[in-house]
Amino acid sequence: MTFTGGEPFMRKDILDIAKFAKDSGMEVSFISNGALINADIARRIVELGVDSICFSLDGCRDVHNNVRGR
Repeated sequence: MTFTGGEPFMRKDILDIAKFAKDSGMEVSFISNGALINADIARRIVELGVDSICFSLDGCRDVHNNVRGR
């Protein structure tokens, strides 16, 4: 199960949902910009055994607009 968004970590219960998925035998991954991942969330991600995280990095406004559009 891949959690993406917008930003999946905007949901306060995203790690509870991810735990349910892991407990159900699913592989779990996130696509995030990483801005909302603090030390506690990072620790919980590791404890859950999340299979992968992809971080999107766009850079300054000109780079962002060139890559993603306005």
